Amino acid sequence: MSQIKIEKNIPEPMSSRGRSLLSLDDLLTIREMQVGDSFLAPKSWVYETPNRKGLIQLKPAVRSAFVRLGYECRAGTTTEGDIRVWRTK
Repeated sequence: MSQIKIEKNIPEPMSSRGRSLLSLDDLLTIREMQVGDSFLAPKSWVYETPNRKGLIQLKPAVRSAFVRLGYECRAGTTTEGDIRVWRTK
């Protein structure tokens, strides 16, 4: 008798290169964005520790998602310390 049990309808894990950070729903939402639209980045999309200049940064997977869709984005820090992401192209 086998030691493994076959299970059905279990979603595959995302690739460890980029897509693991963004869900399919996130990608679909980004795809719906028009130039000039923006959103506040969830905390999981932002590095927890500031860079050498003391700035918080968006994780590269977010920009990669925009590029895969043929879009460009720009990110900036709000006065509250959050990161806002705009679709620029």
